[in-house]
Amino acid sequence: MKIGLALSGGGVLGVAHIGVLKMIEKEKIPIKYISGTSAGAIIGALFAAGGVARIEAFLADLEKQGVFSRANLIFGGLPDKTFETIRTTLQKHLPEKFYDLNINFVCVATHFAEGNPVYLESADLVSALMASSAFPGAFPAQDIDGKSLIDGGISRNLPAGILRKKGMDFIIGSSLYNIEVMDKFDVEGKEPGRLLSTLRSIDIMQKELARYEMKKCDYVFTPPVETFSWFHFTKMAEIRGLGDSYAKAHTAEFLKALKRHHKENGFLSALFGRK
Repeated sequence: MKIGLALSGGGVLGVAHIGVLKMIEKEKIPIKYISGTSAGAIIGALFAAGGVARIEAFLADLEKQGVFSRANLIFGGLPDKTFETIRTTLQKHLPEKFYDLNINFVCVATHFAEGNPVYLESADLVSALMASSAFPGAFPAQDIDGKSLIDGGISRNLPAGILRKKGMDFIIGSSLYNIEVMDKFDVEGKEPGRLLSTLRSIDIMQKELARYEMKKCDYVFTPPVETFSWFHFTKMAEIRGLGDSYAKAHTAEFLKALKRHHKENGFLSALFGRK
């Protein structure tokens, strides 16, 4: 049975994916293909290169460089510096080409002019990841093969459908877009400001896009990160903790669903411990 894994975008919320990935390693789930958008693309590529250990090394490197303390000021004039630091750090931890990864991998960006999703799996790997993560208004659009590309979450925030096209029999999703119900007014009785309204609108759009793609998954993890936003870099430990505890709480249910699918579809090979 060919198993695929789709990881949604979500900025710093992406660290909540790590709990699911740790479970996959522990249970020796044989992942054949990974797809990712934005933060999910970065986390997915690192996992495809060297497992959770590679993700941990990358995050530790960024923390040592002070990226997380700078990044929460993303609207205060530092986005370009942060973006380039992430790029150069990824180049230290990833191979140059997609085909050098240990697991098949594809990431998604959005064609700015046409508004269509663009699936990247043959360009320079880090350049593709930066295009997938180029969130409008925060990071600059990226040029690949003459196309101006922006964040993949604008068009395909949970890229599950592409895994079905790749021939995957069972698709695992990890979606970070479960937004919190919000009062129209804040504690002082004021309506949300223009920036908050814009961010909220993007969150709603991405949640709906993710819900559509979730239907293409056979099992979806939805870590409860809705009280956090994509730019809450100082809350990484809390977000990771939620992801870890959620994955542990749902491991038995997930394994039951995977084994049932394996049996119902008549797959004869061993389910765990093999690629």
